[in-house]
Order: sequence, then structure tokens, then C-alpha cells
Amino acid sequence: MTAERISAKCYIQAMSTAYIPSPDYLNLGEFILHGVVPLPGIFSTFRMPFIGTLYVLLVEHWGFPPEALCLGARLLTTSLIAVLGALVCGRQRAIVLLALSCWWYRASGAFGLENNLFAVWPLSIAVLVIWRGRAPALYKDALLGFFFGAACLSRSSLALFLPCLVFFEWMKPLERSKADRYKSAALLLIIPLIMLLPWMKLNWNVYRELIVFERGGANSNIVSGAMGFVETMEGNFSLLIDMNDGGDAARSPLRWALAHIGAHPVIYSAAVLRRIARAVSWHPFLFLLGGAA
Repeated sequence: MTAERISAKCYIQAMSTAYIPSPDYLNLGEFILHGVVPLPGIFSTFRMPFIGTLYVLLVEHWGFPPEALCLGARLLTTSLIAVLGALVCGRQRAIVLLALSCWWYRASGAFGLENNLFAVWPLSIAVLVIWRGRAPALYKDALLGFFFGAACLSRSSLALFLPCLVFFEWMKPLERSKADRYKSAALLLIIPLIMLLPWMKLNWNVYRELIVFERGGANSNIVSGAMGFVETMEGNFSLLIDMNDGGDAARSPLRWALAHIGAHPVIYSAAVLRRIARAVSWHPFLFLLGGAA
């Protein structure tokens, strides 16, 4: 199967049902599973590989119904919410939390398949962090490192979480021996890096660049955030930069954003406050309960 046919097939299928991830995910999954040698013009690492590859493998190659895959992801996330509630609040309150999460899924439709699949990882990591914190052990460190690596292969949203966790634990009073702390930090940081190495190699083979996560996946967020938008912008962000600062700046959105924020700090600071207010307005009770806890 040629690369052009793979791309066309994925785009048509992605438009046909809400249960199918976006073409960015599917293209990547098909390329990886078929072992097609990609070219930069018809290949993009705009997304991380796990979700698309899992979907293509289960649905396109093994015939698993996409509706069942989405249902399975929702059942897994609600189960993890219940486990998390049991660890934090006790079993009785966990049952109430499970009922509320099931009602919320039914009432809201709760995201799409991509977000349901990704939600498994942060919830699993939250469960592991609490379980590990009560009785630290090196095998728990290794397990947490593995789940963190899998989360990063789905999306890079949690990329800074584990380094921050390691730093926070080093700042705490000594609860483990120094040797165990060094081993723990090594497991937590090296295992995800090893899991990301094939992805980094793929990016290097295609683009000849050191790319750890998505290639350009955050550009729209960076530009729209720097310009003071409350919500992100979808589309060709470079055109928006061109209108203000010229085309050369679009080659490095982060550098442009830092310069723009430095030139307009009041606008950026006001936008940060508006974003916080918007997030709170979406889930006021969640923030209220979090603050009370």
C-alpha cells in the first residue's frame, strides 16, 4: 500500500464517524504498522503515536468495533476514578464518585475516543502516585515510569510532571535512603526516555531534527496564548504571525512568543487571568471542592 493511499484512506474514514480519531493520528498509525518509509511531505509527527497505532491495530487490522473501544475506554476511566476515590476518600465515597462519573459521561457525551483513551494514563498515574507514596518501592517506581512513558507516547501534556515529582521528592525530608532515592529517580526518568527513543529516532530519520514529542503540535497554542487569546486557535498560525511581525518569526514560534510577551506583558497577564476564570467557570464545584480539600 502506497503512502498516498494510506493517507487518503485514513482521511475518508476519519470523516465518517465520531468514534474515529483525527487523520493526524490515523496516518501515523498506518505508517508505523505498515512499515512504510515516510517522507516529510506526506508524513507528519504532529501527534504522538500511541493512540493512532492502537486504534489502527485494533479496529482496522483486527476488526474490533470502534464503539466498543470507546466504551471500553470509558469503563476503564470510570473504574480508575473509583479506585482513586477509594484510595483518597474510602470505599463508600468511591461508590458515590463512580455513580457521579457515570452520570457525567451519560449527560455530557464526555469527549471523544482520543480523549477517553488518553484519560486512562493520567488517572493511572494518579493511582500509582498515591499507592507508591504509601509504601515506596523500586518496582513501583519502575511501574510509574512505564505508565508515564506510555502517557507521553499518547500526548506530551504530562511531560513536566515526572521531573517535577522527582524534584519535589528530593526537597522533602529523607524518607528513603540516598541510594534508593538515586535509584528511584533513575527509574522514573530513564524508563520513559527509553520508551521515547524509537519515536525520537523516527523523527530524526524523517526530519533530521532532535524531536522528543510532537513536531509543531503546540505551535497554535503558543502563538494564540502569546497574543492574549483565551482559547486556542486552530489553523495556520504562521499567517497570524506574518500579519504582525513578518514571516521570519514564524520559523520559531516559541522565540516569537517570548518576544511578543516581553513587548506586551499587560495583555498577556490579563489573558492568563481570563483563562483561569474561564477554566473555573467550566467546573466551579470541582475547584471549590479542591480548594476545600
